[in-house]
Amino acid sequence: MGCSGSVRSVFHPSDPAFRPTPGPIPRVYLEIDLADVPKMGMRSVGLLEVTVPKSSGIKRAIDLAAEKARDLGCWILIEHSAFQSVEPRASLDHGAIVALAHGGVGHIGRGPSPKGSLTAEFDCIVRADAGDTAFASARPDPTAR
Repeated sequence: MGCSGSVRSVFHPSDPAFRPTPGPIPRVYLEIDLADVPKMGMRSVGLLEVTVPKSSGIKRAIDLAAEKARDLGCWILIEHSAFQSVEPRASLDHGAIVALAHGGVGHIGRGPSPKGSLTAEFDCIVRADAGDTAFASARPDPTAR
């Protein structure tokens, strides 16, 4: 979904089972505050890309991302580059597997920001509940030998 002028937000879904359900404004985690990310099962359902005028600064990009994430129903947002570092240690730090939905073949990567603009990427994270089939299928089978 785009916004007027040089402000825009685009959601690149990576999980075909994800259905947007508006909710509260989620907290946005950046690289500097990864230690505060809740320690529970979670998964990325897509990449949220926001572009704002460079003069607006990163705070405006974060605010725009949070507004869009509310419409999508993201539980939290994690800066994309930071989420890539959360994913490998998730089974130890978060007590569960984090499914990185868009990190493989077909990953949507942005090109350079338009001149005079600032573009930021965030993973739309949802909780991986016990009934979450995408999450459950990623867990090892405890009966398998």
